[in-house]
Amino acid sequence: MGVSYAELFERVYPHGKLGRYLVEQVIEFNNTYNGAGPIEYRSLGDSPAVGVMLYPDCGTCNWQPAPEFEPSMHYRHTGKHRPIRVYETIEPRFIHEDFFAKLAQWSRQHTMQ
Repeated sequence: MGVSYAELFERVYPHGKLGRYLVEQVIEFNNTYNGAGPIEYRSLGDSPAVGVMLYPDCGTCNWQPAPEFEPSMHYRHTGKHRPIRVYETIEPRFIHEDFFAKLAQWSRQHTMQ
């Protein structure tokens, strides 16, 4: 779910205080926690979970029995439980474009008031 700074500045930053805040926070985080030199992209976190809730076919998946959780917080695959989708790939463009569109809509609604 990587996104470049250029894309953030073009698609997020122009959308009011919220857009500026989001971009500035991503860059500040990168500068603070990724000290390996100038990195001009960032992964946008848990966005794939949101994307598959909006559009379950935005990636390739297969069905597997749900695992059990051990007390040590590890998975135990017994094959005894209901099937769940396990995604192997996710289409980030769908998820990014949905975010950019919703941010633009929100910005328009809140600047017209």
